[in-house]
Amino acid sequence: MGIQIVDKTMDRLNSMFVHARDTSSVTYNRFGQPEDNADDAAPPTSIIVASFDETSPEFMVFKRYHAQKAAVTSVAVGMSFVILMFISSFFEFDWYHHAKGIDFAALLGLFAYLIGGVLLHYYVIYGCKKQSTLYLMPFIIIYTLFLIFECCTFFTFFISILLIPTSQQQTFVDPTSAHSEFMSPAYKHSMIIYVIVMAPIILVQATMLYSVVLCRNYISCKNTYEISLKVAEKAKQRYPEMVVIIGNAPMTSVHVPPSSPRIVEENKTVTSFDPADIERQVQETNENK
Repeated sequence: MGIQIVDKTMDRLNSMFVHARDTSSVTYNRFGQPEDNADDAAPPTSIIVASFDETSPEFMVFKRYHAQKAAVTSVAVGMSFVILMFISSFFEFDWYHHAKGIDFAALLGLFAYLIGGVLLHYYVIYGCKKQSTLYLMPFIIIYTLFLIFECCTFFTFFISILLIPTSQQQTFVDPTSAHSEFMSPAYKHSMIIYVIVMAPIILVQATMLYSVVLCRNYISCKNTYEISLKVAEKAKQRYPEMVVIIGNAPMTSVHVPPSSPRIVEENKTVTSFDPADIERQVQETNENK
């Protein structure tokens, strides 16, 4: 009796799962008609591939410099600054100010700064060489966090400068107050110097981040275009009569491979092919990189 109850329960659960699977199943038909049979449908006659223009204004920094060149130049400047800061700190720091000898904690932190800073900028150059957006993400994340912190500090000091009394009003400040040190003119002058120095640094770092983000967008669009061409080529091999339609934008850098199908400007019947080909091609490209 107990076995029969278990069998009935399992049959009901199986029926429920099968019904849910059939309800949520998706069929990719060439013409988008679920009631048509894919085997009886006519083969596709054309496929549209979005065009890619390397000289498009959306890939230009300040509408003049290409995003990839600007990104490589920016990280080269950043890497040079990291090395310069390491050299200056290494020779200017008083390593023997402790009675026990060399300050190993400061030395370890300085070398960690050098290795981390060089690798952070080098990954951008390596990502541009490999045409992979994955290596650009550490730079984007770290610089975004740095800019958020620096902007918060900048505006905090700027507001403090406006709130601290001037030298003429300083005579009315109680010297015994706990906040008298932070209300002094010397402290205000140090904050003014910090604001003046940090303003161009924040501007330069923001420009570097902008160029790398734009370069990431460029590489992503270029990889998508090349994958689309490969998928279209495979579809052409499957259906020799199919014609590939490239977008109206001019093509300057990424050329159609010799084995790719010919290009036409218009066609009356526009169809698609199995989306699994696109997903498979993307996975193969990511594994190769």
